[in-house]
Amino acid sequence: MKKIITILKTSIYCAIIISIIQCLTYWLFAEKFEEFYKYSPFLIIVLKIIIINIFIYLFFSVIIYKSFHYISGSFINKSISLIIFFIVFKTIPMILFLFLFSDIKLSFISIFLIMQILSDVISSFVFSGMFMEAIKSDTGGNKIEKNNNSNN
Repeated sequence: MKKIITILKTSIYCAIIISIIQCLTYWLFAEKFEEFYKYSPFLIIVLKIIIINIFIYLFFSVIIYKSFHYISGSFINKSISLIIFFIVFKTIPMILFLFLFSDIKLSFISIFLIMQILSDVISSFVFSGMFMEAIKSDTGGNKIEKNNNSNN
């Protein structure tokens, strides 16, 4: 149950952080995104961003939690591995989709790329921190249980 709560907390934290970054980007560079979202009000866009991010990061939380024990190294090494994972599996497909299948200007794509990489860096540190804490609490809990069993 603890692992499920950790997965849910991590995905929701990352989704909120990334949604804030994306909403700020859409708000600060409104003229660049005007063509892309010209038929939707800003609040609807924000709601879509939050919902999509929750699903994306819930999916990534499950994948990362399953494979996180196999990533060796320190906190920074694990964070860099997760940054690479996010850029390869999340950012590149989005950028290729925007670049190949839409008539959007290159400036929009460059802003979007910078925003995505920034969000990937932040989310990888959030994931690393959350899962390192979960692993520490799991191993600490297992040691306590082993000590109690050996005393009995």
